[in-house]
Amino acid sequence: MDISPLRESRPFRDVFVARTVSVFGIGMLAVALPVQVYAMTGSTVHVGAVASATGFALLAGFLWGGVLADRHDRRKLMLRARVFAGIGFALLTLNAFLPSPSLAALYVLAAWDGLATGISVTALLAARPRSCAPTSSSRRAR
Repeated sequence: MDISPLRESRPFRDVFVARTVSVFGIGMLAVALPVQVYAMTGSTVHVGAVASATGFALLAGFLWGGVLADRHDRRKLMLRARVFAGIGFALLTLNAFLPSPSLAALYVLAAWDGLATGISVTALLAARPRSCAPTSSSRRAR
C-alpha cells in the first residue's frame, strides 16, 4: 500500500484525518442513537422514525451541501459542519445523562447531526480531488 500521499501532502493528510474522525463519530451515532431510543421506548417504530429523521436530514444535507460546496470555501464549510455536528453530539450526550432523557430532543438532534453530516461529507468529497493533486515540490522530485 502506497502511503506516500499521507506523508507528502498536508492537505490530503488533513482530509484523511478529518474523514477518519468523522466516520467513527457517525458510526457511533448510528449505533448509539437507535439503542438509546429503543431502551427509552421499547418501540421499534420509534427506532425506525428516528433513523428516518436522520436519513431525511442527511439527504437534505447532501443536496444543500453540494450547492454550498460549489459556492464557498470547502475547508471552512467542512469545519463549520463538523463543529455543528460536534455540538449535536455534545447535546446528545447531555440529553443521555439527564434523569429522564427527552425523546423529542433525540429526534431533533438526530436530524441536526444528519444535516451537518450531509453538508460535511459533500464538502469533503468535493475537496478530495484538489487535495490529491501533486504539489509542485512532489512533481520536481519525480
